[in-house]
Parts: sequence; structure tokens; C-alpha cells
Amino acid sequence: MSIDFTLTPDQQKLQKIARAFSEDVLKPVVKEADLEPDTQKAFQMMKGPYKEAYKLGFAMGFLPKVEASVTSISRSWPRRPRPSIPGSRRFYW
Repeated sequence: MSIDFTLTPDQQKLQKIARAFSEDVLKPVVKEADLEPDTQKAFQMMKGPYKEAYKLGFAMGFLPKVEASVTSISRSWPRRPRPSIPGSRRFYW
């Protein structure tokens, strides 16, 4: 059984939008930002394309939609057991 890597119509549409964004919006600004010696100014130059990427859904596309606080994450994080070294009370992680 072979795997079909053909894009669905929705994926093809997204591909066209992403390509147009990269060619029309991102590419010209990135060229200018790369030539800018001041890194802070170069960073600020990318603000417009970032806003446009956000509107298109590209900027947040890889983040989960679940809201989590630091507390809930730290409570669910697996904890390491303390080593059982005789006389060692300070040195554990």
C-alpha cells in the first residue's frame, strides 16, 4: 500500500496563501532587515509582516489552543525522585 502525499483542496489553498505572503509581504522586508546594521531597528521592521502573519493565522499556528498557567504546568510536570545518598540533604534536584 502506497502513501498518497497529494494535498487536499484546503491544503492547496493554504499553500497558495502562504506562498503569496512569503513572496509579497515577507521577502521584501526580510531583505531590508538583513541589511540593517542596527538589530533593534531590524527587529522593528518585522512588526508589520508579523501582524499580517497573525491575521492570516500563521503566527500562532503551532501553539496549542489550550490555555495553561505556569502553576498547572509545574504541578503536572514529572518530578524526579530525590537521590538516596546518606547524609545528603542539600544536593537534590
